[in-house]
Amino acid sequence: MNILKEARHPLSRRVFARKMGVSAEAVRKWELLLDKGASIPAGRVLPLVRATEYRISPHELRPDLYPDPNWVPFGAETRVKGEML
Repeated sequence: MNILKEARHPLSRRVFARKMGVSAEAVRKWELLLDKGASIPAGRVLPLVRATEYRISPHELRPDLYPDPNWVPFGAETRVKGEML
């Protein structure tokens, strides 16, 4: 299972897509990209991080764009060992 599938769990792809304001097909394509080792589109990284309620970091989706593994968008809750405080 890839990181996006894990992060959106227990939400179905359809429910998660609605939360993102995109189609379930778009979410499926992002999951397939990650399965193939490809990258999520840059403009979708932060919305995905927010939609997963920060269970994943921008670094986990695009380390090439977000090299600091501890960086989260301003205003986001602090993550400790992958958990919300």
